[in-house]
Amino acid sequence: GDRYRIHGIEVTVPEHAGLELRYNLLRGRYENGEADAVRKFIPAGASVIEFGGSLGIMSKVIRSKIGAAAQHIVVEANPQLLDICRKNADETPSSNTQIIHAAVAYGVDQISFQVGHNAHVGRIGTSADKETVAVQTITLSEVAGRLHHDQAFCLVCDIEGAEFDVFDQESSIFSRLAM
Repeated sequence: GDRYRIHGIEVTVPEHAGLELRYNLLRGRYENGEADAVRKFIPAGASVIEFGGSLGIMSKVIRSKIGAAAQHIVVEANPQLLDICRKNADETPSSNTQIIHAAVAYGVDQISFQVGHNAHVGRIGTSADKETVAVQTITLSEVAGRLHHDQAFCLVCDIEGAEFDVFDQESSIFSRLAM
């Protein structure tokens, strides 16, 4: 089916996510280092901003660690992944999760995003042979502005190289980073 158990949680992963990804889930080999880091470094109750939600698998790992009351804001650029990301990240209606459809970028209002043949091959850019969609952009400061009362937060970032721009452009907000 479309239900998988990994990292102590159960997630939904549709067939279109790709055979290799589903195989790795079955074998227990999906983002093990990332899941270990979440469990080791993010404290229970922490607010989390997550860039690159994808299928929401790590989002659910994060939610299981921080608890339902903590704020969790997930940014995902691929419009084809939003519903499944939301389902996995916010499976319990009592949680405080926001899913934002945007791409993290600086100096532009929108970017072109290539939708790949599976969940892990989409990327910013254009290509003549790939479906491309326009996606609004957002910055770390804009996302952090959605947290309660300028509170501290943990940043989880898996946006395929665009992390550099976050660190290059956002040093003033780093005083709020807890992890």
